Amino acid sequence: MDSRTGPTDVTAGIAERERLVLLAALILLVAIGLASILWLNNGTFTFTLDDAYIHLRLAREISHWHYGYNAGEAASPASSIAYPLLLAPFVALGVGPAAALLFNVIPLLLFTAQAHRWLEHELGTGARRATMLTAFLLCGFNLVGLAFAVAASANLPVIILSIFWRRFTTQGAVCGLATGLLSSLILIVISPSIMGLDATHLLHGKPLFPLENPGIISIPLGFLGAFLGTLASPRDADAEHKFTELEVRANTGLGAEKASAH
Repeated sequence: MDSRTGPTDVTAGIAERERLVLLAALILLVAIGLASILWLNNGTFTFTLDDAYIHLRLAREISHWHYGYNAGEAASPASSIAYPLLLAPFVALGVGPAAALLFNVIPLLLFTAQAHRWLEHELGTGARRATMLTAFLLCGFNLVGLAFAVAASANLPVIILSIFWRRFTTQGAVCGLATGLLSSLILIVISPSIMGLDATHLLHGKPLFPLENPGIISIPLGFLGAFLGTLASPRDADAEHKFTELEVRANTGLGAEKASAH
């Protein structure tokens, strides 16, 4: 090791390499999915869900200065207002499906990099554990209808306790996030959403967990993990003092920086 290279530089280099590997794996998975679609459809690209075509159809009408699904009939068939507007110029140029794909892949890559950076740097999980947790997050978020349950189970306990509990520690945040994330994903896998007796389910068998949405169980487990993780970690007097200071500043404005002239 170069004598001018400190431990912090080495750790940052390892984390950056882990992020690049994770992003490369994600790009590879997208490429495999794209190649599979083209192969199964004789070179024709298609989306697996009809939502994309609803937005593309609305974008085509917008490009003709009409807002609606059927020509001459004003309506609001899409749940998003901005997305069809963003797609409209690309639909007019004949590259609507490609634009829709990129509008999803690029934010996915940005989210992956930022989530890994947040877990590794802010929560101090380390590069390897941050990679594993980010991969679990991506798996959970790709179960579209259950994404909010996964997000709430992993993030809600950390957010709530960070705001209201002075004793809350970084170790507690990591335990709460991991417990909520893992419990929600495990319950989803053994729930009727994934496991069933007919051919439409990914896993064949009687569901081991009766509820389709695990939130009622996994969110309390996330809070429990955060609570126990905090109690098992040493108290941080400096952090508790800063919590009190920030609470007073947030409620009174005392100590806040004054606005500067521009």
